[in-house]
Amino acid sequence: MSSDVQCMALGTVPAGEQRSRFLAIGLSDNTVRVISLDPQDCLQPLSMQALPATPESLCIVEMAMGGLESESGRLGGLFLNIGLSVCFFIVLLVFKVSR
Repeated sequence: MSSDVQCMALGTVPAGEQRSRFLAIGLSDNTVRVISLDPQDCLQPLSMQALPATPESLCIVEMAMGGLESESGRLGGLFLNIGLSVCFFIVLLVFKVSR
């Protein structure tokens, strides 16, 4: 990483799997980067989000998406919650899932 790591968060481990799919890293350059932990492309960057301030805490959580449903079941997603040093809180959708 080109900047100092301020915080990190691992996603949950999906049922039937042995590892999380994502790692989120908050950096001192006011960005958050999501990298893959999949064995096929491990540590490859998936996304980057510029922020208005330095990230201080990260949490990846799976939540339903407002009662939406698809043909295969209920829609949800992995959301990245970002706490910033200036008392802001940002939520980003990382990955959509259906059950």
